[in-house]
Amino acid sequence: MKIYVNMTDLLCSFAQKRFIYSISSIESNDKLYGGSPSYMAELSDLIYVSMSSTLQQLTALGEGSDSSVDKKMNGSLAQAKGALDLVNHIAYRMEVTAAVGLFINRLLELSRKNKALFTLSDQKYYSHTVENVVMILERQQKLRSSSKFSGNSNNTAAAVEHFSHDLLTSLKQQLT
Repeated sequence: MKIYVNMTDLLCSFAQKRFIYSISSIESNDKLYGGSPSYMAELSDLIYVSMSSTLQQLTALGEGSDSSVDKKMNGSLAQAKGALDLVNHIAYRMEVTAAVGLFINRLLELSRKNKALFTLSDQKYYSHTVENVVMILERQQKLRSSSKFSGNSNNTAAAVEHFSHDLLTSLKQQLT
């Protein structure tokens, strides 16, 4: 599962308009392909495949192939931790749109369901993850409000803001 999560990270990095690193005097892929719709479509497809595979593995962990209680508890704990790992990677690598925010919220709910199995360090990891997602959402919300929505209609902008506000409220309640 970690391979797919890391692959998603890499693919999201490739989807940036401008890469963080470059070699002077050499045109990198962000300049060669970055604006190409076909390049972005291919990356989106690969990100989808990677995330789908991660979700399949998360589901398999939760279902547990063995019927013993210990194995199911270990599978549920591994599923909850895996969901938190995925949330952290997604929140830092993707713009949190309504769809991404909903996905993050579902992953956090999955982790919260298994919170009783968490050790003290797992509980801290969960809390820090939720705090980081709140911080990222607030930062993105601030950026959206300070700049104009280029290419978005007012209805789209209002829907994104409404969803973002609701998600923030829900996440902040989880912290209390």
